[in-house]
Amino acid sequence: MEQHNILPLLVGVAEAARLIGLGRSKLYELVNDGELRLVKLGGRSLISVDELRSYVAEKLAKAAARGGKNGGAA
Repeated sequence: MEQHNILPLLVGVAEAARLIGLGRSKLYELVNDGELRLVKLGGRSLISVDELRSYVAEKLAKAAARGGKNGGAA
């Protein structure tokens, strides 16, 4: 039987923070500032993996546009 690896579409706040290397408080700050969106399902706060990828890609593009190599504050 062929086995497929299915990646999650949504992850909890703690996992989302871990994936992008931030703490939960900073992740909630990004949500409150409108930089990341979360959804509520069954009483849980979840963030789309695609949302995280887009956020990181945007930050990397801004750093590249500045010519920054260390990814400083954007």
